[in-house]
Amino acid sequence: MKDVPDNFALNSKQQRVVYVAKSGKAYRSPELAKLLPLLAPPASYLDFETFSPAIPIYVNTRPYHEFRFSGPGITIMAADF
Repeated sequence: MKDVPDNFALNSKQQRVVYVAKSGKAYRSPELAKLLPLLAPPASYLDFETFSPAIPIYVNTRPYHEFRFSGPGITIMAADF
């Protein structure tokens, strides 16, 4: 992105991405401060996991076959940090 010319036609989001790539400065949306409190506890999350055994442990599978499963739901009642 550092090679994108300054006069290249970009929309506003693309301009922002190119500016951040060229300047090395982080971008923080002005709306971020308004949105972060919405993510405060209590919050619930689904936990999805995968495992890929090198040696097949089930019939009709192959090495490193990816198995997906859902772990327990997680609820965070208070900020621990």
